[in-house]
Amino acid sequence: MKKTCIKTIALLIAAAMIAGLAAPAAASPEAPKTLKMLGVSMHTQFNPWNVLFKDLMLKYGAENGVDVIWTDAVGVPANQIENIEDLLAQGCEVLIVLPTDGGALSAPLQRAKNMGVPIIVVDTPIVEADRHLITASITQDSVEAGHVIAEYLAGILGENTVVATLYRAENDAQRYRFGAFRERLSTLRGDVLIVDNFLTDPNAVGRIVEDMLISYSNLAAVFTLNDNSAITAGATCRQLGRNDVIVVGTEGAAYGREAIRHDDITATLANSPIVVGELAFSTAIAAFTGGQFEENISINLRLITKDNVDTIDLAEW
Repeated sequence: MKKTCIKTIALLIAAAMIAGLAAPAAASPEAPKTLKMLGVSMHTQFNPWNVLFKDLMLKYGAENGVDVIWTDAVGVPANQIENIEDLLAQGCEVLIVLPTDGGALSAPLQRAKNMGVPIIVVDTPIVEADRHLITASITQDSVEAGHVIAEYLAGILGENTVVATLYRAENDAQRYRFGAFRERLSTLRGDVLIVDNFLTDPNAVGRIVEDMLISYSNLAAVFTLNDNSAITAGATCRQLGRNDVIVVGTEGAAYGREAIRHDDITATLANSPIVVGELAFSTAIAAFTGGQFEENISINLRLITKDNVDTIDLAEW
């Protein structure tokens, strides 16, 4: 009996040892996730802001070991839908999207969400019905921007004058900005006529402004989509002897601020692609790796005039 018990115990110990050897090793800590491929869907490369934003994405990607693939919709919503589908097909793990039309991207955004791909929307807001599809939003307050310029001009325009606008109607951010501008200025100054000009060719700015000066002898101001266009508009006014025309741009780039110093343009709105680019890239990394980030960031645009151009610190922009 005693021998039998000893044998039984020995067998149990042996079985336990064998079981222990066969048991899986304790799970090692999971390696942190690393973003390898980032897709950037640009609405356009029409102006310097967009070009610099795209270049910054490529720069930050190279510095952080992230392969950045970018596309350009050239202002056409249908192109952007195809571009986003292509970025997903290539295996992009996060998407940064600058919408051409904030209401036209439901299908590709839904597809990205179904695939578990975080979506960071930049510059132009997505319509409310599609907000649940995106991970984060970093957008300018286009309506407030329009109000700021309207209030600025309302205080300095003469009576019964004309204001010309130049912008791309297919771009949501610009449409919101200039629409808000028109509504606010019309409320503040019912005597001012606002004439909208839809810009499809950046080389047409001079011709459009010249036509406006010829058609409206009381043209008092030109509000353009960016600083490059504002500089061209200002030069056209001076060539036709109209140094009195107020010219306002939208970017606040170094060359725009320099143009203000030399009285080539009157004012601009500061909207730094460096600030927006840094936020967009860091948010993309955090969204993929599980880090912390703000889901809704609104970028305020600041008015720059001759009075404050040398006191506003805009870093490298």
